[in-house]
Amino acid sequence: MATKNEQLQRAWHAYEKEHGYVPASAREACVWAVGRGIIQMPEIDPFDQLAEDMARALREEYGTDALGRRYRKNHAVRVTKGGVQYTMWAIMGNAPR
Repeated sequence: MATKNEQLQRAWHAYEKEHGYVPASAREACVWAVGRGIIQMPEIDPFDQLAEDMARALREEYGTDALGRRYRKNHAVRVTKGGVQYTMWAIMGNAPR
């Protein structure tokens, strides 16, 4: 069975062949390939999307200490449990070492 990357590469090459090897965007090729059943639309879990949005927002939150220095308020730690990698978030002053 082909990997996801191999499937996407095959779809791109089929798109190129049908369209005469002219420059195109990856989005155009994906729309074309999904329309022909070459690749499938991914099923997106709305909580995964929300979690990604939240992680982005947490990375962008800054504070200023008493000396006027900026610091990131939230910090992430990657933890592997049972072969699965998780990202755990905490506020800097409240997190255990």
